[in-house]
Amino acid sequence: MPWSQLYCPKRIYSRSLFYCMVQYVKRMIGIKSLYILGSLSLVLTSLMVMYTTFPDVQLTQLFHNKRQEFQRDYSKNSNSTTCLILVWTLWCTHTYRHVGYVFGNCSESRCEMTVDKTRINDAAAVIFWGQSEEFVSGDIPAYHAPSQIWVFVTREAVLRGYFQKMNFAKTRFAINRTMTYKLDSDIPWPYGYMTSQPGQMHELKRKPRIATWLVSHCDAQSMRMSYVKDLQRYVSVDIYGRCGNHSICSRDTKKDRDGCMKYLSDSYMFYIAFENSDCKDYITEKVWTNALLHKMIPVVRGRMTNFSAHLPPGSFIHADEFATPELLGRYLMKVHSNPTLYSKYHAWRKTMSIQAAGQTFFKCALCEAIHRFRASQEKKTVDLLEFLDDRNQCFKYRSDLEEKFFKTV
Repeated sequence: MPWSQLYCPKRIYSRSLFYCMVQYVKRMIGIKSLYILGSLSLVLTSLMVMYTTFPDVQLTQLFHNKRQEFQRDYSKNSNSTTCLILVWTLWCTHTYRHVGYVFGNCSESRCEMTVDKTRINDAAAVIFWGQSEEFVSGDIPAYHAPSQIWVFVTREAVLRGYFQKMNFAKTRFAINRTMTYKLDSDIPWPYGYMTSQPGQMHELKRKPRIATWLVSHCDAQSMRMSYVKDLQRYVSVDIYGRCGNHSICSRDTKKDRDGCMKYLSDSYMFYIAFENSDCKDYITEKVWTNALLHKMIPVVRGRMTNFSAHLPPGSFIHADEFATPELLGRYLMKVHSNPTLYSKYHAWRKTMSIQAAGQTFFKCALCEAIHRFRASQEKKTVDLLEFLDDRNQCFKYRSDLEEKFFKTV
């Protein structure tokens, strides 16, 4: 006798085959198991509806969002492994972008950042932006818990005036770790770095204008404005920003800044990337972002070892290799008119690329380092006065008047 007749009496045999299947399953596995199978079927049906309703990208994003929600909830309930990072002194609005559980894209994501000073007793680390007025004046917590890591953070050259006014009586031995552009920092934070991944090589087009400079700090210790004014006598250098007379480039918003840099990149072959200070390891966004990432050749000035150690070989022109600004100006005009010579300054892009080390680099490197320091349990105190001593780190330029004075004594 077929199973359909066995479990479907004649009086109901005329019913659907589905009814017979249900009766068969009920007798074979029991009513409770049938309910479980029904629930699983409902879940599978729901997933099929979702798959047909949402495109693949939307469905993937939906699961990704749920995963992030789970990670945030997990982090909040995992106080034993999540490091709270308290920013005690602020420097810029960028700090607020990192408040909360914002480390999800980092290899080490078990961190939370806050600016709420009432949570200091819960903080694994306390961050001090070194150039902030509060830190310079000595505004630090009255008590430093032995297990708490205090980190000094800055991207400014040690020669800058902020640090000459520092209240070292309060801050000199308060810091445990440093995070600066200097490679000997506990957490190095350069403005950019090289990678071995080949870059994208596009056709190099001859640009209509020769050199540009985007600058807002006009009276820098490096005497760069004086040099550029001499250079302008021999080659065209268009100056934008607070120190220039060109108003095309507005940098009020990110959209404005992006538009400004695109305009400069499309128009100019060279970018004057003179730093405000000539200090060891101090190579800023002027070189990494403004020039190299925007396909302009940086013209640099300062200690050669800085640039040869950190930048792609053959990627820059060093002003100090020319005896006078006039000779540099003549060479820039030569490169501008010679496509073969111009292309040599971009040959490095075939074998390597560069990355800017911005705010994402900052938070990921910081979180990873805090966990590493806590795991090692190494106790350290930084002598901040020695760390910021510019005498062995920076070259101080003198004005022509000062040069004449020192030659006579």
